[in-house]
Amino acid sequence: MSNFILEDLDQLTKQCRIDYKNLPTKIDIPITPELKNLLIKKIR
Repeated sequence: MSNFILEDLDQLTKQCRIDYKNLPTKIDIPITPELKNLLIKKIR
């Protein structure tokens, strides 16, 4: 995986966190297994 995609993903996760904080209601964002695995690795 290229650095560009990783940086893009990092920006996306940051944006998602900001959006979640600003939204009063819970929303569902479709997450692929690949994205989920990357997020889990990032959290750990």
